[in-house]
Amino acid sequence: MLYADVILPLPLQGTYTYAIPLEFKKSVYAGSRVIVQFGKKKFYTAIVFQIYEKEKLSQPVKDIVTVLEEYPIATPLQLKFWEWVAMYYMCSLGDVYRAALPSALKLESETHVLLNADFETSEPLTANEQKVFYCLSPDKAKTIAEIEKQAGISNAVTFQL
Repeated sequence: MLYADVILPLPLQGTYTYAIPLEFKKSVYAGSRVIVQFGKKKFYTAIVFQIYEKEKLSQPVKDIVTVLEEYPIATPLQLKFWEWVAMYYMCSLGDVYRAALPSALKLESETHVLLNADFETSEPLTANEQKVFYCLSPDKAKTIAEIEKQAGISNAVTFQL
């Protein structure tokens, strides 16, 4: 089984382990942005710190929900530098991650979303994407958690409209 240690954009020490589902086996690399569930209802964009193979872990772990890009956005050298910065400044890797990447790349359940009035697509939206689209407004921002509740769906953070 493949596992990934990920950096969450939170002021927590260390990394957190998630299982890599078979469907993502060839698309997850160190430095990849992935969506993970942390706790019962919170979703975060995490950065894969390292990948390893192990028969079975001593405790159950959650799966990575989705992979956001085809290629990693951070190189192994950058991740090593982040690790050094965290050690040197006595902060967490999550603190370094939050400072290193723009907020638009760090989606979370609490992220506020507005409708882009110029949004157009050449492909039809899925039923869940339509529900999300109709919950949005160009005037009033809503959190992803609010959109999920209003639309009656889960994992809206994984949608890429």
